[in-house]
Amino acid sequence: MGWQRRIIFLLLLAVVTILLSGCWDRRELDELSSVVAIAVDKYEPQDPKEDGNYLVTIQIPIPTKIAGGGEGGGGEGGAGSVQVMSSTGLSLQHALDNLQKRVNKQLFLGHTRVLLISEEVARDGVMDIIDFFRRNPHARRLMGVIITQNKAKDALKVLTSLEQVPAVYLISIMENGARQQMMPKITLGDFNIALSTPYLYPFTYYSSTGETDFSWKGLALFKEDKMVGNLSERESWLLMHLIKEGSGGNFILRFDGKGSPRQLIIKPGSVKTKLKTKVNRGQVTARYDVELEVDIRENNTGYKLGNQKQLAQLSYQIARILEEESNQLVSKLQREGIDALSLGAKIKAHHYEKWKKLNWKDAFPNANIDVHYDVIIRRTGLQTHF
Repeated sequence: MGWQRRIIFLLLLAVVTILLSGCWDRRELDELSSVVAIAVDKYEPQDPKEDGNYLVTIQIPIPTKIAGGGEGGGGEGGAGSVQVMSSTGLSLQHALDNLQKRVNKQLFLGHTRVLLISEEVARDGVMDIIDFFRRNPHARRLMGVIITQNKAKDALKVLTSLEQVPAVYLISIMENGARQQMMPKITLGDFNIALSTPYLYPFTYYSSTGETDFSWKGLALFKEDKMVGNLSERESWLLMHLIKEGSGGNFILRFDGKGSPRQLIIKPGSVKTKLKTKVNRGQVTARYDVELEVDIRENNTGYKLGNQKQLAQLSYQIARILEEESNQLVSKLQREGIDALSLGAKIKAHHYEKWKKLNWKDAFPNANIDVHYDVIIRRTGLQTHF
């Protein structure tokens, strides 16, 4: 019987090996058209017979036009290195299906780096768009989500010599900004999680497009799946301090002087934020203590930075300015009912029993939230002391 079991085992092993071998659904690279960017705009049909809610634009790199791809080497950049195509549809999937009819290879979203959505579409709601990416197995959760002030498709037509593929130029601005802590790091996965969690409020990049460049303008704020407002660059940096997402960019601070206002430019460094929360009879109280180290990048205030007393006074003035602006930011978020601070998540984590009795949509606008700054000047720059 032993030899019979061995034969049966070998036969089963051979069958399993046959089933597991090979890639039955493989696609060769030269059979795919990799989409590196998708832009979604609102579309209003002119013809009653025409269907369409969205105008979807995609950007496809042309391998032979990119450096190293052609026989002549070198390649080219800008418009010559990519193909930009648009189509309309009732949904994102429908529009992509219509585009597929005009492309000689299968559209592949596994290399998509950025999703651009016009503000007009975002204010109507993005759930239909995000739902597509939730269900698509090839979509990268690490792609960037950008809301554009104007038409999203215009961002894919920006001509620049800085990158061969314009979409890479767009996403590089965001990735480089996040590395330098000038803006928070936000991905499609982060946006999707916030959109799916009842007590979280999504936010993502807000941008503007010119003829030859593309610039970050702050953050787009969402209530559920609809954009309801935005934060400026400066407000975004202050928010980053509070939610521990980085130091932000250089702050220009103005001081009243004799004749005309004088300015000070500081570069934030290390940021340490502590949050204390309390819930008493349904009233939420929160205090943010922010310890910020800064470098002086430009001083036109008249303060003598070599004088320890004046340096302490300047630290105090900087702290009071940032403190006032941060509290104004919190008041703005409370007026609009947008918990971009993710304070609700902290209350739930530390006061769960009391959290269950709260209606956070009503509790957040009425919460007592205070921000306090303590500024330490680490570097004042080279100077001569008299």
